[in-house]
Amino acid sequence: MKIFKTLLMGTLAVAALASCASENALPVPQAPLEECVYMGDRTEFAVWAPTAEAAQLRLYHSASDEAAFKIVNMKYSRKDGLWKATVKEDVKGAFYTFQIKRNGEWLPETAGIAAKAVGVNGWRGAVVDWENESRKAVIKQGGDV
Repeated sequence: MKIFKTLLMGTLAVAALASCASENALPVPQAPLEECVYMGDRTEFAVWAPTAEAAQLRLYHSASDEAAFKIVNMKYSRKDGLWKATVKEDVKGAFYTFQIKRNGEWLPETAGIAAKAVGVNGWRGAVVDWENESRKAVIKQGGDV
């Protein structure tokens, strides 16, 4: 009887989750998430946060700087749930974080879940020119990357 009860509860939980998923579906990107794409004179940033009220991109000169040298308000795409920003200058070697506002409060900064390179302790993502940099050239600033 105990096994039957457990199976029944598991089935009900799965059914409830399926019901919630269809009623409250969040937009999902159709392509793989490219969080930071460096293109020389510009870099495109994106973070998936479909429940956010606002999002900011913060750029730092190093992984340990206390203050961002640039803060950019990101734009929301309802189609895929991504917040996006383009920085129209060369920021190779800079570090970045995203900050999300939800329920009226700004959450702690994050490097994002799709960062390809990060600084100290993974707190900040790194802007890297993957097309032209060797791994040796990327490692700088006392091992920040």
